[in-house]
Amino acid sequence: MRSSKTSKNSNAQESPDFVDASTETTGEASSHETHDDASNAELGKVRELLFGAHMRETRLEISRLQEKLGAEATRFRADLDEQLAGM
Repeated sequence: MRSSKTSKNSNAQESPDFVDASTETTGEASSHETHDDASNAELGKVRELLFGAHMRETRLEISRLQEKLGAEATRFRADLDEQLAGM
């Protein structure tokens, strides 16, 4: 037979706005937060394994393109200044 506390927890699962105060006073909330932190860390490791190399290559390519774009903008600016000076 289920206790009223169990039925409260089932209501909490159905309603995301429901906060069970009993978990906050007993310290269960902090254990859930620790579990969530561990899960996030594991998820970060999986993301790094799956996408890490690709992300690093993409960042490097973006950096190269930014440098190239800056150099081109400087060259265009110099060409424009020369053309305006000749007018």
